[in-house]
Amino acid sequence: MNEKVNLERAMLPVSRMGGHIVQGHVDGIGKILARKSSEDGLSEIFIAEIPKSLSIYTVPRGSITVDGISLTVVDVEENRIQLVLIPETVRKTNASDWREGKEVNIETDILARYAEKFLQRTQDSKS
Repeated sequence: MNEKVNLERAMLPVSRMGGHIVQGHVDGIGKILARKSSEDGLSEIFIAEIPKSLSIYTVPRGSITVDGISLTVVDVEENRIQLVLIPETVRKTNASDWREGKEVNIETDILARYAEKFLQRTQDSKS
């Protein structure tokens, strides 16, 4: 396969935290359902379907990684997420290749996973 891969340098532990925590894992495979330009033409809107088992970790304004690109979720409806990318992001990443039907790698927010585990243990200890 001659597919592009998005690679970003890791943040150093002494750096100022200014983005999302990304580990480089693949939690599941999603699919691009739609791609269109925003009404003002200044950005690209993507709708993606993610596995239902991962949708618990997605919230509006939360983070998600799609094909190695750390992004902010604009909206969530069941297991469909909306992403809005500025032209620079599309141009400099593999998002330029995203089309309807394209499968993409999904990494969910690790902090959401830790929160779920903590809450599960808290519930288990009350039982």
